[in-house]
Amino acid sequence: MKIKNFIIMSSIMSAFAIGLTGCGDFAVQENKGTAETEAVLYETTEKTEAPSEANEENATKVSLEKTEEKNTQDANLEEIKKQEERRKQLEAQEAENLRIQQEERARIEAAQKEAQAKAEAAAKEAAQKQQEEISRRNEEYKRKLEEYNAKVEAYNAKVSNYYHSDTPVELLNSVNLSPAHVIYGDDGALYALMYVYNGFGKPVYNIGANYIELYDVNGNLIARDENIGIGEGGALGAHSYATWTFVFSGDKLKIKDADLTKGLFYKSGTAYAS
Repeated sequence: MKIKNFIIMSSIMSAFAIGLTGCGDFAVQENKGTAETEAVLYETTEKTEAPSEANEENATKVSLEKTEEKNTQDANLEEIKKQEERRKQLEAQEAENLRIQQEERARIEAAQKEAQAKAEAAAKEAAQKQQEEISRRNEEYKRKLEEYNAKVEAYNAKVSNYYHSDTPVELLNSVNLSPAHVIYGDDGALYALMYVYNGFGKPVYNIGANYIELYDVNGNLIARDENIGIGEGGALGAHSYATWTFVFSGDKLKIKDADLTKGLFYKSGTAYAS
């Protein structure tokens, strides 16, 4: 704007200079007019330049305000970014804390499950051992009971497996042997209580027999003994009897478990007496 005014003033002054070279009075007048013109131009310039400076000040002010506004906006944006960053950090921290809590909860639950599984396994094992011990005791009791029952049965069978006769067999003019009570003993030997009958009309002494044999009802030889002394030399009255026990063991016992309940047959060699 100042440059334009300067060009206009230069043109006017040039015109005035040309006029002065032709006429002096006119030149003075023209100079007077030039001074007035310059004053007018100066005033115009001042008046013209004043609004421009105001505009520049306003523009500067607006620019400053815009700059301040932009700075404020930038600061606000920066603060928003910081707040967003802090929010993200907080969310990330919360997510991490939640992850850690979940892992800890999962670890605790896994430990509880493992402890519960171990407790259940231990209880199951203890119950199984207890059941096994009960079964073992039951089996042991059953075995002992069976052994006892077997012994009882064997004992009952043994004590009930005997032969018994209340009547001696009488033979005249001889000394006769006949079984009274025959049974197996606890030592496995066969004990035979025999009637010794004197068929003579006088007492006899030093009684003996060449042999004695016992048979079951099926004719199986149960026991045999030979050269047997009876009564240790004592006397046996006429037509009377006494009892004498014979023990068959070792090779004298032929059958160790013969059935005596069905009866016995017996044989004896010539009984002798003096």
